[in-house]
Amino acid sequence: MDILKATPEFLAEYVNYFLDFSRRPIKTVESITAGSEDTPRVSGKLFGFLLLSVGVSIVINYIGVAAEMAPDKSKIVQLVARIDEKFLPVAVLIAIVVFAVVSHVIFIAVGFVQALLGEERFKGASAGAVNAFTGFAAWSAPIILAVIVGIRVAAAHTNVNPLILLAFIMPLSLILPIYFIASLAGGYRITVLRASFLFGMTFILIFVAADLLQ
Repeated sequence: MDILKATPEFLAEYVNYFLDFSRRPIKTVESITAGSEDTPRVSGKLFGFLLLSVGVSIVINYIGVAAEMAPDKSKIVQLVARIDEKFLPVAVLIAIVVFAVVSHVIFIAVGFVQALLGEERFKGASAGAVNAFTGFAAWSAPIILAVIVGIRVAAAHTNVNPLILLAFIMPLSLILPIYFIASLAGGYRITVLRASFLFGMTFILIFVAADLLQ
């Protein structure tokens, strides 16, 4: 009975989180991890929201399949297709945590370089990175998949030029980095300017590293 009572409340909290993050991403992440300024801890509620977002994304994908959307032959889709749906939520959680920890290490390195340039040294905790990545993924996953599924459905049932459909991705590609930076600021409790610097430098380092490995 407790589970039955708690489920509607959690769903309501999830919807509120989604709406609040859309309007005030920094304050939303800060408030949901409030009280952890001195010893940051990973937010279990954000993990719960992420699991629910994965479920919503699976439903969106089923709707796309039912609508006979155009096939996607990208390597990422092929990789995800190999994962049993029962384990997909866990796989997503593990991927988010691993990516957050790896990114945190890069942030520390970038912060060290920034300190050499005379700026205050970055002292963010790994829990802040996990909260930032989890909070952002919980909000963005259904949005990204909904846009992709919508484009694939349109591509399968209309004669619209694919370039016109891709135009819908452009605003999203601009909005997502902004919200991610805001999530970093909220998770780490740092300024937007510093979060932007960490994000920008990390992106450059990853791009350079990928280019060297080719």
